[in-house]
Amino acid sequence: MSTILSIITALVVGGSGVYDFSGPPQVLQLMRDLGYKPGFERSLGIIKLAAAVGLLLSLLGGIVELGLLSSFGLIGYFALAVRAHRRLGHESNQLIPAYALLALSALTFLALLFS
Repeated sequence: MSTILSIITALVVGGSGVYDFSGPPQVLQLMRDLGYKPGFERSLGIIKLAAAVGLLLSLLGGIVELGLLSSFGLIGYFALAVRAHRRLGHESNQLIPAYALLALSALTFLALLFS
């Protein structure tokens, strides 16, 4: 189960990281609203891609600790994403992706922890 969750999480988060590099308008607006300088969204993409690579490398190399660290980092990342959206007063439907990815990251972490 942990292998399947790690692969799914890596693919979804990796895709989201690549998407951040394309300069999506809603991400750019969110960064402006939070007071970040233009281009900051690329650092978000780098964080997501690093976590996705960490999850995949943990599977290939059999290093469970790397997967745990990667998924734990994603839990923190998406918890802060939820906080940022809530701070800006976004509606519940705008929080769904952040909550879903937070839940997926937490499930992956727990599956790796207990595997």
